[in-house]
Amino acid sequence: MKTYSIHNRLNRSIQAFTVLEMVVTVALLIMIVGGLYAVFSQTQRALLSNETQVDVLESGRAAMSILCDELPKAEYSGVVSNLNTAHFSTELGYPEPLVVEIGNDTYSHRLEELFFLTRSNGYWIANGYFIAAGTNVLNKNWVKQSGVGTLYHWMMPKVSPGTTINSNDVATMRKFFKRSQRDPDFARVFTTPIVDGVVGFKTIPYDQNGRSITLAENGDYPNVIITNDPLAGAALPEFRQVHFVSNALPSSVDLELDVLAPPVLEKVKGIPNGDVQRSFLRDKAGQIKIFRQRIRIRRANQ
Repeated sequence: MKTYSIHNRLNRSIQAFTVLEMVVTVALLIMIVGGLYAVFSQTQRALLSNETQVDVLESGRAAMSILCDELPKAEYSGVVSNLNTAHFSTELGYPEPLVVEIGNDTYSHRLEELFFLTRSNGYWIANGYFIAAGTNVLNKNWVKQSGVGTLYHWMMPKVSPGTTINSNDVATMRKFFKRSQRDPDFARVFTTPIVDGVVGFKTIPYDQNGRSITLAENGDYPNVIITNDPLAGAALPEFRQVHFVSNALPSSVDLELDVLAPPVLEKVKGIPNGDVQRSFLRDKAGQIKIFRQRIRIRRANQ
């Protein structure tokens, strides 16, 4: 008769994992952890992308809100003179637009300047919008190279006392508008940054019949001076400056503001060369949010 000790029975009931079982278990764990990490990473990227879109939408809408509030209040000065005394004008800010690829086509993001007059409690105020870079010292050369900058709002009350306005007043305001774009002392006093990462700022004035005044010829409208912009050159030969004098104002203005996503903007700022910056942005059309609005001018009679 065979007998077994308690130790023999315990040794037979306790068995370790084989090497194959361990390898399979580790492989399964790696697959599970890898899958969880991929899901987490994708979710994180989606959240960051949504946050970026929200930031761009908020900043763009805030800038458009300011423009939509100010532009309808544009007033005519009644001054009949020349380009230096125009009370409402659109000009090209930089000669080279930023060109991006959209499929097999391209789109040019133009940077313009806008100047107009308003009144508050009978007193005249000059308003201007332009693109530059920097804070205390505005750097327009950086924008010229890269095609990206900050939209600034410039505002200045009439210097001379009283509620009337003459050609000298308008000419002085326009001169200060240009000077504030290059003089740090004037920039600190009269300008306020609105939104960064701007690659496009366009304004197209329309008459009461919905026709683009920019596409008209000089002399088609009374008290409207239309000229080829000297900055346009070969890059934008069709672009025209439009200046309103006397009692002329556009009936409405098509406004376009193109804003670059913040992460892409930070990468652009880290690139030292302008040509490389433009090349980097050429295929980033999906990272540019375009805001458009047609704004009616209340005092328009054109």
